[in-house]
Amino acid sequence: MHPELILVDAAIIDEANWSALSNIKAVCPKTKILVLTDNDEQGQAAREAGADYYLLKGFPAAELVHLIETSLIPDTWDENDLSINKSEKGNEP
Repeated sequence: MHPELILVDAAIIDEANWSALSNIKAVCPKTKILVLTDNDEQGQAAREAGADYYLLKGFPAAELVHLIETSLIPDTWDENDLSINKSEKGNEP
């Protein structure tokens, strides 16, 4: 049995340990990894390490709930929109 979603706070993992994300993906390729981060640079580092998605802290709670719900429903995860952040989305809610 593998988790469907792993939620990671970038504040508790340093860049030297980003490889843990790729290790998780190697063992559980269908598991989605969502990283909460303070900035786009960390988010991109997480994506390069294997995270499927990152979200900048300060987001509305409803946005996190939506991401979690859609990540757990087959065929709703948008592989073309793998980061929601205010700089790319024009401050949309």
